Amino acid sequence: MVLIGIGVAGCGGGGDEEAPAPETATTGPTETVALTTEELIAEGDAICAEVNAAIGTIDASTADEATKADQRADMYDGVAERLAELGTPSDGEAPEEVIAAARDLAGGETDVTDFQTAASEYGFTDCAEAPEMPDASGVEGGTGTGTGTGTESGTVPDSTYVPPATEVPAEPAPSAPAAPSDGGVAPTPTPTPAPSPAPAPSTGGSSSGGIGPG
Repeated sequence: MVLIGIGVAGCGGGGDEEAPAPETATTGPTETVALTTEELIAEGDAICAEVNAAIGTIDASTADEATKADQRADMYDGVAERLAELGTPSDGEAPEEVIAAARDLAGGETDVTDFQTAASEYGFTDCAEAPEMPDASGVEGGTGTGTGTGTESGTVPDSTYVPPATEVPAEPAPSAPAAPSDGGVAPTPTPTPAPSPAPAPSTGGSSSGGIGPG
């Protein structure tokens, strides 16, 4: 009987064992939703527009040509990587030729024309355009602080200044004498006498009192 009890006790102890933990579902890497060809072109053009502006600034800088070449190479290498990250569109093919042209351009194996041609053939717009230097002409023709006139200072005079005509004051008219305060008649001003006529010149020997011939 003791042996039976031990055996039962041994069987009952099995219920104290921990149950195995449930399996946890593992998630794989997040799947990237493929872009359409139109969406890929739009994102690629945005990348190229940004890079073209940066390269234009590099070209306008005062750095030496070797430094500029290295910076441009880094830019196009970045274009290749970022276009590759866009993947293959759901309704078309990846821009492999454009990516390869960008890498060749970064490595100095080709020029920018080949990259632009490949980009244009795929359907890109900004990627098919050449970088341009920043426009510095915006400061010209503005309202600066200069003392110039006309279009240089950005203002146009309304009219030509004409100095006012100088007026000659009129001579005052002679005033009549004031009337006496006692109510009498004001004296009449004495007229200025006219000058006497000059005497006639003497004719000599023509007088009637002369003696005629005998």
